[in-house]
Amino acid sequence: MISLGSKLKATTPSIDITSVKWILVCLALVTHFCTFANDDTSSVKVSGFGTLGFVYNPSGQFDYLRDLQQENGAGATRKFDFGVDSLFGLQLSAKPTENLDTTIQIVSRRAQEGFRPQLTWAFASYTPSENWTFRGGRLGVDMYLQTDSRNVAFSYPWVRPPVDFFGSIIFSSMDGADFVYRHPLGSSQFKLKFSSGLTNEQVPTNQAGLHFDLSNSRLVGIYTELQSPHWLTRLSYATFEFNKEFPQFGELSAQLQSPQLTAISPFIGQIGRDFTFKDKKVHYVSAGVAYDDGPLQAQAMLSRINSGTLGFASNTAAYLTLTYRIRSWTPYATISFTRPHDFKEPQTGLPQGLSPQLDYINNLVSYTAHSTLSKQNTLTLGVRYSINDTSDIKLQWDHINNTYPLLLRKVDPRWNGSGNIFSCAINFIF
Repeated sequence: MISLGSKLKATTPSIDITSVKWILVCLALVTHFCTFANDDTSSVKVSGFGTLGFVYNPSGQFDYLRDLQQENGAGATRKFDFGVDSLFGLQLSAKPTENLDTTIQIVSRRAQEGFRPQLTWAFASYTPSENWTFRGGRLGVDMYLQTDSRNVAFSYPWVRPPVDFFGSIIFSSMDGADFVYRHPLGSSQFKLKFSSGLTNEQVPTNQAGLHFDLSNSRLVGIYTELQSPHWLTRLSYATFEFNKEFPQFGELSAQLQSPQLTAISPFIGQIGRDFTFKDKKVHYVSAGVAYDDGPLQAQAMLSRINSGTLGFASNTAAYLTLTYRIRSWTPYATISFTRPHDFKEPQTGLPQGLSPQLDYINNLVSYTAHSTLSKQNTLTLGVRYSINDTSDIKLQWDHINNTYPLLLRKVDPRWNGSGNIFSCAINFIF
């Protein structure tokens, strides 16, 4: 998200009491379950995953992030950073009956306010037949391929999912329900999934101490998937409706709709309304395909975000990845990009040069609109070495070319937009 500078007052985010209660309950369950999880007669399973990651950004002119849920990264804050990719997750699952499963997952990673543990999953799953599954509770968001498992780095080839594509996702879980219908088609399987729920997170902004509260914002999604022995194709659609106003834009919107300005220009009031977030919707459309045949794997995705607010610009993003396994070694290459689309410079209708105050408003509107744009290309080369069946180590180089730095933090205006990121990560599951 963006910042308007020090002219607007920052607000301190309130403590999410509900999340704290959930985490305390889950920690109690962890302690209880672990006392008998090793019993062969128990249906309770304890598993986990983690990453010890290291990122080096030789440039001190910008912070490189994993996604917009992180407040700082590698580069301007610290050139050597262990926090961009490092995380730890613990998962508990139980099967009270043949058709009922329950799962709890807690993840600690750099997001929102540091490494505070977060309850990412807490749901019950009911499968009345092999064709139907119903789930309810706190669920992971899986609007794209790899989205629901992007914390489990052992499950994909890269050090991190391509930032140009996945970095702009501002939520990772929701409280709600979903259902999945499966149907065999010869050697393939068709899947249809529908989900609906409320998000429960806060997103950092470029202004220290200021967060955007996404709690109780509605997320609805549907996708279809066809999987054959070597191919996986997927089409997805989701809509997200903001429940709260972005603090900075609320003040800007009120200023633009003031009687003093609307008396000068008939357009300025509508621009003020266009900058608001509350009750505005963002639509996500995506298509993805993955191929897996022996040592060769490939995947590609294309997405379009259509936004109903100037505060979160519409964009198109895509990536293509190729990997080839040679014994324990898997070299990989990825190209990715994100681009704004359908962007039009807001025309305030306020005369330029008439007064310093009106010039300031014109410049502020233009700056704010451009600061929500995302334009970046990335070339990624890396190699994965499988230590054993449950751990690996990855080395990765990313070369980025950036024009609009929404996906970065602490950007020096003198930066030329080009950067090199070096990463190393040890990943494991248990």
